[in-house]
Amino acid sequence: MRIKTQVPMAILLILTVFSVSLFGYTLYEILMIRWATKCIEVSVRDASFTINSVLPCINFNLVLKNNVNTYLGLTYISIDVYLNNTKVTYKSIERGYSNPVDLPVGVNTVLEFSANVTKFPGSNRPSWKFKIFIIFATRLIQQASVSRWVSYE
Repeated sequence: MRIKTQVPMAILLILTVFSVSLFGYTLYEILMIRWATKCIEVSVRDASFTINSVLPCINFNLVLKNNVNTYLGLTYISIDVYLNNTKVTYKSIERGYSNPVDLPVGVNTVLEFSANVTKFPGSNRPSWKFKIFIIFATRLIQQASVSRWVSYE
């Protein structure tokens, strides 16, 4: 009789330990990824104004650097590029290397980059977004400012 009651209790104990450990790991991962997204640096390098065919273009390197990617394994950053609210291209950056972006622009053009920082390609949590505003005047870059914020979707 005693063995019959101990087996369900042992199974219940194993399931409880498994559930608590799974919940704890998930909570830890969410908190650490949120902390990691705040450690990402963004910068615009080597900005230049060129004419390709007929269209004026801005050519620059967008540099994303994750300071904690080796610790957390956050090595994949996917980027959606929007030109005046229209998606124009898709880039992937691994381990913070820069990719050149060459886009047609006009006066008061807003380039918006939506970056998803994840452990694995295709995962959608969490996302870290920022905008880059570039204003032009007579083929010279007047201003290139970066504003960034963290959003969790």
